[in-house]
Amino acid sequence: MRHHKPLTDLRRWRTLFLAATAAAVPSFIAVVVLLALQSAPHHARVITGAISIGQGGFQPATLTVKASTIVTWTNTDSQQNHWVEADPYPHPSDPADLTSDRLISNMRYSYTFAKPGTYHYHDRLNPTHSGTIIVQ
Repeated sequence: MRHHKPLTDLRRWRTLFLAATAAAVPSFIAVVVLLALQSAPHHARVITGAISIGQGGFQPATLTVKASTIVTWTNTDSQQNHWVEADPYPHPSDPADLTSDRLISNMRYSYTFAKPGTYHYHDRLNPTHSGTIIVQ
């Protein structure tokens, strides 16, 4: 009759080490990510502004933001499509690339205002709706 030899001490330690490592790695990664997010410099955080577009126009109609802010327009109108566009389009004082596609209900359009200035825009499909972004 053959006797089975138990695992050697080295194999036991190796098995225990691998099991402990596998259990600890996800927690370690989570702690590193949290520390990195908390220590990120303030200027590295994304700054955003929000404007809704409805039957009454843009809300708010005037928005003041800091340079490098991402402004997002959201069509909250379930009845009508909207189209954000620089006013007048194109115009040297307004960014020529400030123009969305047609925004159906709940669609969004975002634009980053990199430089200080005053930017006017309107709804191409409803020209009486207009707004202003003041970038400081």
